[in-house]
Amino acid sequence: MLKNYDKYQTYAVWARRQIHMHPEIGFDIDNTVKFISQELDKLEIEYYTGIGRSSIVAILGTKTDKPVIGFRADVDALEIEEMNDIEYKSKIQGRMHACGHDVHGAILLTLAKYLVEEKIEINGQLKFVFQAAEEGPTAGGELVCQDKLMDDVDVFLAFHVNPAIDAGKIGIKFGEFNASCDDFSIKLIGKSGHAAYPHLSIDPIQMAVEVYNMIQSMKNRQLDQTQKAVISVCVMEAGKAFNIIPDYAYLKGTVRTYNKEIKEKIKNQIEEIVRSVTNLHQGNYELEYRDGVIPTINTPEVCEILKEVVMDTIGVDNYLELDTVSMGVDDFAYYVDKAKGAMMCLGTRNEEKNCIYPLHNSHFNVDEDVFILGVEVYLKAILQYMK
Repeated sequence: MLKNYDKYQTYAVWARRQIHMHPEIGFDIDNTVKFISQELDKLEIEYYTGIGRSSIVAILGTKTDKPVIGFRADVDALEIEEMNDIEYKSKIQGRMHACGHDVHGAILLTLAKYLVEEKIEINGQLKFVFQAAEEGPTAGGELVCQDKLMDDVDVFLAFHVNPAIDAGKIGIKFGEFNASCDDFSIKLIGKSGHAAYPHLSIDPIQMAVEVYNMIQSMKNRQLDQTQKAVISVCVMEAGKAFNIIPDYAYLKGTVRTYNKEIKEKIKNQIEEIVRSVTNLHQGNYELEYRDGVIPTINTPEVCEILKEVVMDTIGVDNYLELDTVSMGVDDFAYYVDKAKGAMMCLGTRNEEKNCIYPLHNSHFNVDEDVFILGVEVYLKAILQYMK
């Protein structure tokens, strides 16, 4: 157990609530950076702001022959109206920390505070990343990883809260963890006309329906069923009047996978579908396919070390070896693409405290008693790497 356990648990809860009450979006996290900077100033820790546009990176210790360890905590929020009736409810209308990033930031701040105030000898260098824009619109993690401050990091570690895992438990997924995320927009171009005379028009709605059906059936008929992939068309828009065939119809969707070859096949097949359907109807199209966040692949050897650390910290019965991949996305992918690393899942579910809602839900909340477990696991990981 950590020294002065209650002191640092109390601090972690306080820090989390400060961040929670003042959620900020994307790269516009000035107040969050100000708060984190003030806390780092109290500890006299060196830090840099404006990394990857608006993230903050703190540095503790000096380089030795031991690995440089990077810790990543995303600190941006979501555009969701908070519905929780709590004393630390979001003070900004339409914004909420509904993905637990306030927790990630608080754990990392508490770790830094513990290391300094308890005078822990680390025999190496640590870098603490408080990252903007994990939720978009651009992957903030990718920009942070392009900064020279990240070039000498040997291993990256991170937590993500998980409301599907009971509080007090920690899960680790070896290898594939989060999927890649691309999106596409399709404009189907027809020819408008009177609904009573459809033969004089080119109907973009008909084309949209056919394209939709073919894309949705692609997974079952044209892709290897053993490969993990999701293709979802989530927007279909066309027309404004009940008696006018419109000129245009629009489809938008997302592609999630772990395999670069499958991703390219899906990308090419979508265009082939759109081309063949519009040719059949003598219409036209515009297609925009945007490559998004790459998949997160945890490094197995790092997972093995963390597994031992977690079991040593909270016991074998509270360690979970996860066997299911997530089709969700996290730009921690760029850190583990740059160097070795792994993200762990910190269980926060507690039915007695009504901490039962999923991520991105307006009622999302966490069991605050688990924060100190994250700090302790991080600390033991540092000591393991610095032996």
